[in-house]
Amino acid sequence: MDIESVDIAAPEGRLQGRRLGSGTRAAVVAPPHPLYGGSIDNPVVDQLCAALVDTGHTVLAFNWRGVGASGGRPSGSLDDAVEDFRAACAWWAGQGAAVHGLGGYSYGAITALHVAAGLAQKVSLSLVAPPAAMLEGVPASALAHPVRTVVGDCDGFAPVDEVRATLAAAGAAAPVVLSGCDHFFAGAGADAIRAALASP
Repeated sequence: MDIESVDIAAPEGRLQGRRLGSGTRAAVVAPPHPLYGGSIDNPVVDQLCAALVDTGHTVLAFNWRGVGASGGRPSGSLDDAVEDFRAACAWWAGQGAAVHGLGGYSYGAITALHVAAGLAQKVSLSLVAPPAAMLEGVPASALAHPVRTVVGDCDGFAPVDEVRATLAAAGAAAPVVLSGCDHFFAGAGADAIRAALASP
């Protein structure tokens, strides 16, 4: 897989980015919460990116402000996270490419939904373990986009029944449920994410 390190211009300093793949459609992927170790080096983020590459995307994964080599201070603000995510989308615009896919793991999935809610064009959403408590606050317009969601059946932060009910209420597709996996998809669970997201 082609991998390239890139810098992303952002309001609080440049963000560390990683460009993966050589597909014809551009995508952006966000990691988990920056105050709890969320970074693009997370194995679940790796599998999410690989799934998007498998489905014909070139992926830009990025680190939140203050994480890894990204400038600025770490922030737990969703507004700041949305700003960082939009900066990554703007990087693609600077390359002359329209973004076709948004993805994220945990907090990153919630941020992807908030970004999607503000878009006029349709994008595909690839979400891994969106926390149920935060999913309830997502604008309904976000779930009007095509959504594929993966959750583990032992996830206390994203309980299957709660995630399924929220998606169903918005008319979105039911989540793919991985057996024996918690919120962190330890062991074989992370590998299964790639297949679950890339399958037709």
